[in-house]
Amino acid sequence: MVITKVMLYRKDGLKSTIIQLGKLLHSTIEDESQHQLHAFHHPHRYKIDKGQHCEDDHGRCTDLIVSFTRDHGRLPVTEITMATFHAKTSSIITNEFPVLIAMGHPNNLTETSSFFKMLTNVAYATYNAVQVTSLNVDQYEYWAGQFVPKDYGVQAARKEYPSLYVYPRFVMVNWCNHRQAAFYPSLNIPRSPRKDYNFTQKKLLRFIHNYLEDSKVMMVETEHY
Repeated sequence: MVITKVMLYRKDGLKSTIIQLGKLLHSTIEDESQHQLHAFHHPHRYKIDKGQHCEDDHGRCTDLIVSFTRDHGRLPVTEITMATFHAKTSSIITNEFPVLIAMGHPNNLTETSSFFKMLTNVAYATYNAVQVTSLNVDQYEYWAGQFVPKDYGVQAARKEYPSLYVYPRFVMVNWCNHRQAAFYPSLNIPRSPRKDYNFTQKKLLRFIHNYLEDSKVMMVETEHY
């Protein structure tokens, strides 16, 4: 049996040729005509010899296929559950990037909602720096309620924090640390229902940029989530 082509097909419609018999590896991996892929693809990430074909070294070619699939197989926005988040190993979440969790009701997280479309655009723009995920708060109400500052109930009663039980909202976390998070909207926003909070791509990207610049100043001690 001879394999003539290996392609990546992803649920969101992305498709990309990884290797093709008779074609240089560099020409397929770095084919910039694949505009959908190159919206978030790191050029020249892979060590490929000039003039190398897949059939020249099957071992290295296999490694390339695995690496490329691992790098691009993750959906821009991945739905998470308690089980996937707390698993010791996960194909969905890794320690490589911080995790942005968009918590919302089902109507916020449908592909046709303006909120989810905005989130997807942000996810493509930050694909190589952040893992963007969604959390259905109707399904995981108690767990979502744990993504709050430590002793939140006492603090909220003193009106030092806005209501964090109004959704959608965001937290940025590290997969290996379940007691810290950065919050968006900011905890400094005056207490209000925030039902009409204006989430925009520009504001969310600014939050992510600030976090990546200096995460320590944004992290808050939280309840254990």
